[in-house]
Amino acid sequence: MDWISLAMGAGLGITAGGLFFGALALNVRATCRARRPGALLLAGAAVRIALLLLAGLGAAQFGALSGVGFAVGFLAARSTALVLAREGG
Repeated sequence: MDWISLAMGAGLGITAGGLFFGALALNVRATCRARRPGALLLAGAAVRIALLLLAGLGAAQFGALSGVGFAVGFLAARSTALVLAREGG
């Protein structure tokens, strides 16, 4: 098992997930002040999803274990974001 590839993918997944959910929080806050909130949410989601897919594909270029690590890292970032959102942080 290639632990370095797995760890590299996990690190990239945690980073990408943190940026994804941070951008989501900023997008939701900006929506409250927007005149066209639907367009803002749609554009923000499209950009976030596209960048996340690019990061995932980049991780997968290093091998299957790196892709698995990316997915695990993203899920760890998601879990952290959920805990922070529930606590109001």
